[in-house]
Amino acid sequence: VFLHVSSDDLRIKKAKLPSVSQYKSKVRRLVRYFRALGVREFGTWNEANHASQPTAGAPARAADFFDVVRAACRACTVVAGDVLDQAGMERYLVRYRAALDSRPAVWGLHNYADTNRFRRGGLRALLRSVDGQVWLTETGGLYRFSRNFPPSQRRQAQAVAYTFRVARSSPRVKRVYLYNWTGAARGARFDAGLVGPDGRPRRAYEVLRRALDVG
Repeated sequence: VFLHVSSDDLRIKKAKLPSVSQYKSKVRRLVRYFRALGVREFGTWNEANHASQPTAGAPARAADFFDVVRAACRACTVVAGDVLDQAGMERYLVRYRAALDSRPAVWGLHNYADTNRFRRGGLRALLRSVDGQVWLTETGGLYRFSRNFPPSQRRQAQAVAYTFRVARSSPRVKRVYLYNWTGAARGARFDAGLVGPDGRPRRAYEVLRRALDVG
């Protein structure tokens, strides 16, 4: 189990950046609770560099949050970054790394741009910027996303297949977390479901099944 410790989990209004002490007060209880359930892998903030997040303009604070989670569980694997592969990611990581009190063993990347535009620039940029393992902590083929990606099972399946090609392109990529299982209702802005909202498998599901070599 890999658990994101994010703004939603902490019940903090997204528009407001919590202080380190506020974050610490919530995280210590959260980590303690999930450790008792056997969880040993944590993320610290979901897509910290995205404009929707209060950490977007505060990479040093996002780095502080990593240090807080790591201090709360020295025996746990804490994933650093969890950044989105968008413009400015490398500059964000320079400031993020400079503020860290420790050296992360694992970095997280959400490489939707790579996957759905059939390129590898986001992953390559992260590999240049950091040391250690990389986990694709959120990725997947888009069935639908706004006006740029109208509904298409064919394109989505191709993107999921490309996800695995990207992951295999570097021995430092150790894990891939596909998002998500069940598709959104008709008309939703974002839908990356491997099965439709009616439970019927999409072509992308078959790509995953073959990749896992399961019947």
